[in-house]
Amino acid sequence: RSKREVELQDEMSAKGFGLGYLGGTLMQGIVFLILYLFEDPNGSEFQRLFVMSVSIGIVGFWWSGFSLYTFRYLKVRPGQPFPAGVNVICHGWRSTCQTLYLMLTYRDALLFVISYFLWSDALATLLNVAILILDDTSEKGSSVIFSAMLGTMAGLLGVFFFMKVQQWFHISNKAMLMAQLSVASVVSLAAGFGLVQAFGGFGFYLVLGPIMTMTGTLQANARSLYATLLIPGREVAMFSFYTILDKGSSLIGALVIGLVHTSTGNYYGVFWYTMIAFILAVVTLSFVDVKRGMRMAGKLEGNEGELAAVAPP
Repeated sequence: RSKREVELQDEMSAKGFGLGYLGGTLMQGIVFLILYLFEDPNGSEFQRLFVMSVSIGIVGFWWSGFSLYTFRYLKVRPGQPFPAGVNVICHGWRSTCQTLYLMLTYRDALLFVISYFLWSDALATLLNVAILILDDTSEKGSSVIFSAMLGTMAGLLGVFFFMKVQQWFHISNKAMLMAQLSVASVVSLAAGFGLVQAFGGFGFYLVLGPIMTMTGTLQANARSLYATLLIPGREVAMFSFYTILDKGSSLIGALVIGLVHTSTGNYYGVFWYTMIAFILAVVTLSFVDVKRGMRMAGKLEGNEGELAAVAPP
């Protein structure tokens, strides 16, 4: 892998997330208009649910339309033939266990997924709590959608801004991840001390703003860095494992939110959990040696010097 290949991979990852945020912003704008025009705080329960149902239905059509287009025109890449006489479910779980065992033998890939497990859950938990707090303090659903739309727009701008910053200052994905996760831990600390309630509600945006600006870059850099540690021939299985971690970790955050709200009557204590998770993620990620991981995966053979600037330890 040449230096240009690594840079192109990073750029494609960032632009992919940027386009995703752009699509999300457009969809949220449509839903916001529907809620703003037809929502009536004094209306009946049926009217409220009907407007929400229409909005959710439009989202479903949006997903279906773009999914069909994608699957129609995406190039076919034939993989390995499915084993004959094998149960699909059993084969899937067997493959997952094999991938887990494989991860245990590759130290840097394992450290990375542990770090990702921690901060992915913390990030999802923080965003979920922000929405719950906003929902508690807002009388109209359109206000929640509008705030979410602002957050998505911040994520869109953040993806391209941080991509340029990385290119200008030659910052590695690992360094950028550690810096942004450190910022997220500081933001969580401030929120835990009450910033989210300060300045007449403006503190909420001081907390959510930096997080939403970094969200797209965090995901893009994480995927790009993880891709450099993948073992040739096992990319699909390892990325599937990555997705399982992403979705499965959310269960922990949901449990924390439920426990905190049940015991305190509010959600603010959850920020202490996210702060600790972000800090642990940074510490774990600091032990990842990218070049060693690439060497173990067979991706560093004779071009260490060329890649050193792109993938430092």
